[in-house]
Amino acid sequence: MSSGNESGSGEARPTMEAIEIPRRVRDELFDHMIRSLPLEGCGLIAFHRQLAPPTAVKFFAGRNIDRSATRFTMDPRDVLDALQEIDRRGWELGAIVHSHPKSLPTLSLVDLAEARYPGVLLGIAGMSPPPPILRFWSVSRGEGREPEEVKWRLSRRRPAFPDNRVVYDGTLMGGFRPPEPTGQPSMINVERQAERKLVDALEAFPGELRRLLDVYPTAALQRPASDGGWGVVENLCHLRDWEGVFLDRVRAIAAHDRPTLPAFDDGLWEIERGYRVQDPERVLCEFADLRREMVDLLRGLDADGWQREGVHVLLGPVGLRWLAEYLSDHDRGHLEQIGHSLN
Repeated sequence: MSSGNESGSGEARPTMEAIEIPRRVRDELFDHMIRSLPLEGCGLIAFHRQLAPPTAVKFFAGRNIDRSATRFTMDPRDVLDALQEIDRRGWELGAIVHSHPKSLPTLSLVDLAEARYPGVLLGIAGMSPPPPILRFWSVSRGEGREPEEVKWRLSRRRPAFPDNRVVYDGTLMGGFRPPEPTGQPSMINVERQAERKLVDALEAFPGELRRLLDVYPTAALQRPASDGGWGVVENLCHLRDWEGVFLDRVRAIAAHDRPTLPAFDDGLWEIERGYRVQDPERVLCEFADLRREMVDLLRGLDADGWQREGVHVLLGPVGLRWLAEYLSDHDRGHLEQIGHSLN
């Protein structure tokens, strides 16, 4: 499977005008795409079409066996496992999703050429600039119709499904949670522990960078990667500049009720800000100073503070917890890129 999957009869189902996605499903999708960086991530979304509008019920993460940043083929074993569960639960395959690691979610000629499965939406998660943005299209091949974008919105409902299970919404960013089983640690204690571990990881990251880079001369840190991509200094500048953006967002969410969070396009920052000629040591120190402010702010949050959210102008509602988790995954992705550029 590249950009689609068999839909059974092959007959096109009615075009969807809008869909709903629970926050849990959206967050699981974004988390998988972040972990897949710098490669394309991929997966499937199951829908419950008896609901109006059609509603996503589960994201099935897939492995990209192409190991490419510009193409994907979902591991056939992952596809088969997902389709078997979808069939068993009485759901339908609603969308095939992949990421664009270095760009916004826009349809490419390759995307259109590989969208060959009638009635299944094509979803793209644009990962740069962060935070990620998700879009969907209905593509009808051979019918002379242009691709139609299908709008989506967050769902807060908790629908029951044929197997009598319930999809609980908001596992990452607040909302309903089922009661804890007797004798198990409380959800509150588990969440507080997770928050402490998350902040500890954010706090430790500048030190990890320092230990990695101290053994290299400045000239090595200013060289581009062997494939012509970003070297160490570009990655450090990117981390520093986005740290400032995320710090402003977290401050706004902590201080205001659902503030509007502006979007940024970092496509020209490398050129406009002269990343390659900047001093790596100075950039690392500036990043460490911003990260210290971020850690101090997060450590000062109470339980209610962690549940606060803002409204991103493109992405919609985003929780403070999710932003912090995204930031940690963003660290890991660029640490991997830095290591690659030094080899």
